[in-house]
Amino acid sequence: MIICTHNGNFHADELFAISLILKVVGPCEIIRSRDPKDWARADFLVDVGGQYDGKKKFDHHQHQPDLPQHEDGTPFSSFGMVYHHFKQAILEEYCEQLELASDRDQFFAVVDDHLIRRLVKPVDAWDNGYPGATCPNIADILSSTYNAVWWEKSVPEDTYFFSALRLAQEYLDSVFKAGIGKYLAQLMSPAIEREDGIMVLPIYFPYQDYVAPEDKFCVLPSKEGKWNLLTIPVQKKNRDIPRQEIPSAWLEHPPHGAIFVHKARFIAVFETKEQALAAAKQALAL
Repeated sequence: MIICTHNGNFHADELFAISLILKVVGPCEIIRSRDPKDWARADFLVDVGGQYDGKKKFDHHQHQPDLPQHEDGTPFSSFGMVYHHFKQAILEEYCEQLELASDRDQFFAVVDDHLIRRLVKPVDAWDNGYPGATCPNIADILSSTYNAVWWEKSVPEDTYFFSALRLAQEYLDSVFKAGIGKYLAQLMSPAIEREDGIMVLPIYFPYQDYVAPEDKFCVLPSKEGKWNLLTIPVQKKNRDIPRQEIPSAWLEHPPHGAIFVHKARFIAVFETKEQALAAAKQALAL
């Protein structure tokens, strides 16, 4: 079987969603692509494709009023979509492992509630830019999740330790790389151009430390060769309240050159720099 997700930057929602599918169906070929030809041959399409059917297609980025959500209105990400589809099979499998002949409904209710509160809904909220969203931090994941749970009696003590160690090593390496990136961004910051409330970057690099008071949008090339128009939040790293919004009309009628407008309206993607700049100026003029 084949699982297809998007290439470029990856996020927690598709990582967890794919992990969930692998847990249920077993080993799969994983393809990272935005090519519709790859989508067509996939058995599961995760976080890409612009469609949701609850069976094969699990994308949440499209402007579609009937997309599933949690009881409190938090929209599903691809993780929540996949979890909602597969949770019955996963919980039943755990029931079999634990040889539960009774109290299955209570088991389902307790475990499902724990999974949703502890992981699914926080990841869903964070990925959708939902107000006030937080995600489990790495320390909590390593200490609370990677240790053997109390009911596992036959798992050697070191099994989860070395799994957690590999994750910790990768995370630590990423932190070092992020520190190097911060330094390199300082070297690149003088190359930032500004035009009527729009900051323009010559290449992709973290720009957040170099936002000026007058900046309303940021235009920069993406890693995939397109051009992104990003809103700039009033508070750093909190996109709930942007200094200037992407117009809601763009969801139904995207501006010239737009190939993607996120339904949360914090990013729009364009084919060229000129198209992204023109759209930013159009938004500022409204």
